[in-house]
Amino acid sequence: MAEDSTDPSGKKRSYSFAESLAAVDRNAAIDPCSAQWLLIWMYGAYVDEHPSVSQQRHIEVFYTTLRDMCTNGKQCYRRFVTEFPPRCDSRRSLLGWIQMAENSCRIQNDLPPRPFSYTAAMKRWRYPDGYL
Repeated sequence: MAEDSTDPSGKKRSYSFAESLAAVDRNAAIDPCSAQWLLIWMYGAYVDEHPSVSQQRHIEVFYTTLRDMCTNGKQCYRRFVTEFPPRCDSRRSLLGWIQMAENSCRIQNDLPPRPFSYTAAMKRWRYPDGYL
């Protein structure tokens, strides 16, 4: 099933899950699904390196209550979160968990999984301004 969005001319446009994830690679929120994955990754990149117990709870609530907007992705994020709760004890483990979630969705949608590199994820998702 493709995700529907309205293009600049006002016409309905449907995007496949592959198109939504390709948009994420370009930092483009072309539909609710791509916007969801941009939010998932960026939030994870900016959590504290070693969150407090209270922060871990907030992170867990964020990821477990986030609505799966990828109707074009077979609701794979929601299923993954239900089966594998977020790893919130460190930023490294959280970003690894996010990559596992994305790879689970990729596999369910006949796309190749991607390897995880914490260094590459931080370089990709976090602006190098020293913030936090």
